Amino acid sequence: MSDQALLFKTCRRALGLSVSGMQAALCLADERTIRRIEHGDIDVLGPSWVAITFMLREGGHDDLAQRVEGVRAERVRQFAAKRRANREAREDSAS
Repeated sequence: MSDQALLFKTCRRALGLSVSGMQAALCLADERTIRRIEHGDIDVLGPSWVAITFMLREGGHDDLAQRVEGVRAERVRQFAAKRRANREAREDSAS
């Protein structure tokens, strides 16, 4: 299980949600998505992390919300770096 999968499952349990409860809270198509996230088969998308952060803060789980924010911020940094590298590669190939 990846760190992200473990954090997601920890968040779900801290919120007192079942798999179906988390699926409903995040407006996901089915419960299999939650199970796949918790097994590390797929990543949690940014909007879901934002919603989880909000639910954690509302529930008084500020420390856990802070951890989620750290994961989300790192993913944003990685995405920006990848976009920058792709743009530079396109510029190099155009010249």
